[in-house]
Amino acid sequence: MGWSGGSYTKGNSATGGWSGDASLGIGIEAGRHDTQDDDFATGIDNCIAKDGQNSATANLPMGGFKHTNVASASSNDEYTTQGQLTDGSFTPTFLNPNYIGSSTFFNQTNCYNGGTANVEQINVSRSSTVGVDTAVQAGDVLYRHDIQSYNGAAYVRSVQLQATCPVAPTSGNPFAPGSYAIQVGNATGTALLTALSVNSSGWVYAPQVYSNTTANAANVYVSGTGLLQRSTSSLKYKENIEPLPYGLKEVQKIKPVTFTSKGDDSGARYGGLIAEDLHKQGLSEFVVYDEENEPDAIHYGNLVSLAFKAIQELEAKVASLEAQIA
Repeated sequence: MGWSGGSYTKGNSATGGWSGDASLGIGIEAGRHDTQDDDFATGIDNCIAKDGQNSATANLPMGGFKHTNVASASSNDEYTTQGQLTDGSFTPTFLNPNYIGSSTFFNQTNCYNGGTANVEQINVSRSSTVGVDTAVQAGDVLYRHDIQSYNGAAYVRSVQLQATCPVAPTSGNPFAPGSYAIQVGNATGTALLTALSVNSSGWVYAPQVYSNTTANAANVYVSGTGLLQRSTSSLKYKENIEPLPYGLKEVQKIKPVTFTSKGDDSGARYGGLIAEDLHKQGLSEFVVYDEENEPDAIHYGNLVSLAFKAIQELEAKVASLEAQIA
């Protein structure tokens, strides 16, 4: 065969081609012409027509070169251009299922521009077959991201981020229940500790805080919107300072109560005050209001100033009575 490995060698190249044949007295023979024409046909058959009449039958090594001046991809069987990757107009989709939990798989991951932000969308199903969707169930792992460190012998987890389905989702709802946890390796590298978690009610837990105790007074405030702030009392944080206008008279109107807390199944009784009562008495400086400006909680720590003022007034009365008796 004259066509081999993408190169063509004439069948009579050993004699110098047709000119060589003539000089050697070799006449024009039909068999030799037919063999060479067959080689030409083989070579042409192995070429790809520029107008797309045929297609490749094997992988095409580019020899270090690249395709240039190509159009943007518009279907799954086309490759993307550099421009589509950089301008956000391309949405890559990875369809190979990856095992991530006891029964869940990544069936599709999309990365796309959501109009105002770049979005990574991960579709999770109980089915390991792409295109066959099976609803997830309570307890299924939806996503896990492990950050590992080499310990001299192997790569082991240092940080683990995990999303879980706490309750089986309901068909037709626009969202599904979810929870999220951040775990870190402990100081001895023998266990993972949950540093922070968020449940499907949006409640935030930091389990390790419970054992990290201190005798200092509470200095964290949670606003009605859930904002965490540090509580301070230094003069450098205050302005418009005025004497407290309340005292013993207002204290005498306060109604201490005991109560049980809604949602607390322990049955424990607590002592305290009612925010609405303080509001009605005009003691708004000690009341926390919600987003609708309704009484929601009490600044119990700030009530110390009211107690001090009442004690001072009582002391003044006692001193006055003692002076009269003397």
